Amino acid sequence: MPRGGGGGGFRGGGFSGGGFSGGFGGSAFRGSAGSFRVGSVRSSGRPFGRTGATRTVSHASSGPYRHTYYHPRSHYWGYYGGFYRPWYWRWWHYPSFWGYYYRPWYYSPVYIGGGLILLIILPLIILPLLGVAFYYPFGGGVSREGTVTYRSTETLNFNEYWYEYEDMKDGSLITYEFQSTPGVISWAISDVSFESLPTTTRNGQFLDLVSVDGNEEYEYILLFLRPGSSITYDFNASANIEFFIADTQDMISWNNYGSPVFYRHLVDVTTGSGSLNIYTAQDYYIVWYNDGVSAVNVGYDVEYTETGVPNLAAADAYGLATDYASGSYDVTSDGRWYFFVYFDPMHSPEESQTITFDVTFELGKEGNLLAWAKARPWLVFFGILAIFLVIMGVVNRRKQKEFKTTSSDTAQGQTQSQTGVAQQQIGTDVKCPRCSSPMKSTDIYCKVCGEKREGRRVGTETTTTRQEICEYCGAKLIHNAKFCTSCGSTIK
Repeated sequence: MPRGGGGGGFRGGGFSGGGFSGGFGGSAFRGSAGSFRVGSVRSSGRPFGRTGATRTVSHASSGPYRHTYYHPRSHYWGYYGGFYRPWYWRWWHYPSFWGYYYRPWYYSPVYIGGGLILLIILPLIILPLLGVAFYYPFGGGVSREGTVTYRSTETLNFNEYWYEYEDMKDGSLITYEFQSTPGVISWAISDVSFESLPTTTRNGQFLDLVSVDGNEEYEYILLFLRPGSSITYDFNASANIEFFIADTQDMISWNNYGSPVFYRHLVDVTTGSGSLNIYTAQDYYIVWYNDGVSAVNVGYDVEYTETGVPNLAAADAYGLATDYASGSYDVTSDGRWYFFVYFDPMHSPEESQTITFDVTFELGKEGNLLAWAKARPWLVFFGILAIFLVIMGVVNRRKQKEFKTTSSDTAQGQTQSQTGVAQQQIGTDVKCPRCSSPMKSTDIYCKVCGEKREGRRVGTETTTTRQEICEYCGAKLIHNAKFCTSCGSTIK
């Protein structure tokens, strides 16, 4: 394929769109070192995408993090605390989460754990977002001459594409230069991602007369087809010949003198026709094999319909089947703009290719503000979340203190009430059993004569009627006892 070969164009005029029929013809001898593509593809035939070239900016290293490549119960009420409990008794109230109110805030697990998590995600999320938030709106962004350049040498497998993108402003410029070896590739510039480009149906035909030498030589046509595609064939030979349609694994097995099962197989025929519907995306080989001695002339007419082909002609600028391209494109609208390099398996028979590219996005100050606008909702979200956690921490720690104080006051009040009842029951008019000096109900020894108060409570003896509880001291009575075992009162 000559340098710069293949069609290309710009959407809306400038150049006429080009095309390529696809498919390859070749010849080889059975048992030779055949070259068959064995790389993996999706069964649907949708291309793989990769990115991540070195990003070079024309200003100080600030701003957003470079985009990375990537191929997003209900609970019962009782789980949060019953309705009969205060709201702060739910799981988020407990000190094991927020920390105890009487200890410094940095002892709480939520702050410690949150701090460790922040140390992990800080370099990955927060710093890049802060770079977007502070550099662009307050630092002035990039000047009108500011650029972002992607320059790299990569290896692309068949049915893969490489892409780079930036947020740009209307009137900005994309310049590009790339080359590939050993085969050809296609390229495109678009304001939508590769997956969002429409697909199209491609038709092709092979009409030729070939001579297939004897002694196990074969001629073949190679097609990469996706589900929904089809092959139609019709041929005539000057002598008996073997014809079959195989995939890559079949070809490898057959070339090593195995016995695979082909999609179509005719043996010792001089003519043949038919069709094959495709259900799996892969390479298909259409083969005429001569195991005789003399050469056989074969005239064939092979047509195919290929569905699900990425329609690069729908991009804003594109080129098909070329090993070199360079130029520039003026962006026509605000938004995200992509540059693609696509290894179309119908344009080149190699399994992999090496591409070298140099793509420059001239962003402009306004273009970088688009990145700030997209990152701003996340900054707002993280800000609100941080404020919410701080408020919840303060409220819950205060609630702990209030609840502790209330519980202590309640317990103290109950103790004082019980003490008052007991004093009222016992009374304060007691006398020493020896000198009859006044004594307090809590005194153990008399302050006048030093007599120890023992046995039942001192004071005026009373008589209580038969019941289960003593009327004088409130103690439980023993059955058939004549005196209370606690205060000594007579029981009738």
